[in-house]
Amino acid sequence: MGSCTFTGSAGTDLTAYAQGGEVTWAKNSHSSYSAASLVLTDANRVRNNQSGESLYYSSTVPASADYAVTCSVTFKSLINNNYGGPSIRMVSNSNTWIKVGYNANSQRWDIVQRIGGSSATLASFYDNVAVTNVRKITHGAVAGIAFVEIRLSDNTLIGRASATTTVAAASRQGLWFNGTQSNSTGAHVDDYSEAALDPILVASPLPYAVIQRDGSSQADIVVSGSYTGTPTAIEARWKGGAWATIDASPAGNVFSGTLTNQQAYAGDSQGDLEVRFTNDTDSSATVPFVGIGDIIVIAGQSNASGRGTNSQVWTAATSYPTLVPSLFSNGYNYQGLYDPTDFDAGGDNIADDGSAAGSIWPLMAGAIMEHTGCPVMFVPCSKGGSGSDEWQPGVDHVDRTTLYGSMNYRIGQVGGAALVCWWQGETDGLSAVSQATYNANLDAVADAVQADRGIKLMPCRLQTCGAISDVNEAAIRAAIIEAEGNNSNIEPGPDLQGITTDIDGLHLNGDAKLISAAELWATAINAVLDSAPEVPGGETVINVVNLSCVNLVIG
Repeated sequence: MGSCTFTGSAGTDLTAYAQGGEVTWAKNSHSSYSAASLVLTDANRVRNNQSGESLYYSSTVPASADYAVTCSVTFKSLINNNYGGPSIRMVSNSNTWIKVGYNANSQRWDIVQRIGGSSATLASFYDNVAVTNVRKITHGAVAGIAFVEIRLSDNTLIGRASATTTVAAASRQGLWFNGTQSNSTGAHVDDYSEAALDPILVASPLPYAVIQRDGSSQADIVVSGSYTGTPTAIEARWKGGAWATIDASPAGNVFSGTLTNQQAYAGDSQGDLEVRFTNDTDSSATVPFVGIGDIIVIAGQSNASGRGTNSQVWTAATSYPTLVPSLFSNGYNYQGLYDPTDFDAGGDNIADDGSAAGSIWPLMAGAIMEHTGCPVMFVPCSKGGSGSDEWQPGVDHVDRTTLYGSMNYRIGQVGGAALVCWWQGETDGLSAVSQATYNANLDAVADAVQADRGIKLMPCRLQTCGAISDVNEAAIRAAIIEAEGNNSNIEPGPDLQGITTDIDGLHLNGDAKLISAAELWATAINAVLDSAPEVPGGETVINVVNLSCVNLVIG
């Protein structure tokens, strides 16, 4: 298909763009797009020149509706209701299209379809973009599923979102903008390219998904997606294994099936998921970073959410350096692991934590993967300031307006978990909650998680908090110790009493204390996780992991 570098004089209208070998541009003539125009910037990018929407399409006429547009978006500043990004399946000179843009209000990339002027958000991917950041965006569709893939400027994959669309015609492709941008403000686009897609799009699993392994380090991988063409059957394989038929009779441009009993081995537990037509093996699709490993749910309050001064970064497992940890974020997206893990945008309102910052969870990822030989995925569900009474299960155990229901629902979304890590009790200590009351509340949460999901709760014994009286702090610790001793649904967790809080007497803020807590948590978690079996004919070497702190900036 075509491409464009937007090389030229600042202020040139995109309709006048002419560079040899590159696409040319036309403006959608529908009245909704008459007010604004796209112009070149002083840095060989393109921007909107005034308020209102702009919709332009390239000179390429796609051969089919299965294609994608890729471009880079540079954020000169973050402005609410100010967008710039790719658009596909655009009906020329009408008000029907699919587009992707970054919503600074909500800190998310939205896939939006508009049909005859009526818009609907199909899917969102939450991303903590900062000024000067660059994102590489690929937006496309196959049959009835549209997707967006987000990468850093160095091409590192952040993640992918997809959804069903009813905009089916191939039509045209190009760029959609909204709001005024200057050469120094707003979202600017460059490095535009178009490409035909293979006729298969995998909707699930997505990159960075981890499926919880069983006691034999096996799991079923449920695969679904869309296609065009006439496959007699659809088959799949994981990390280069044997091809297996997952849908013997695909119909209606959608497919689904299961790769059963997939075996994870130490260090060989994450890889590409490949899908193809049985009768046309060149028609294929690949999903990277699909793993079978362990899912850790994070529950509790502010220290679980993270109040570290610096964002933390994971370090690779020494013996298994290719394993990548991941995150099922508050926005219900699979992403590579980063801080703040409890980034609040897009989550259930009850669990939003706008103060989330540096946390222990990236610091312990390498140690867990070193022990198990499998990828680990974290599911943040904590809420700063929440008391144990606020975590009590309601009548509806998947009521997402409650803390327990939101957590339980999210566990269901990822298909289960290995453990729920509970770092909570500071609010109860400040409120002088008795040992008996806290013990009863803790038992109720643990019993509900076991009944609903078949997994155990691991509480930590609180760090020494200067803001909580010794008597009240001792009551919370005693309640946790009591629960460890008499409730089989509770796994003993780390004892953090030897770590003293920073600054406000409640939180761990400094890097050294976050590292100390991460090491204790990792040791406790590894005590209940089995190591994956060795690769047949291979040798597993276990080395000691030294956790270190590095500041992480996504950009």
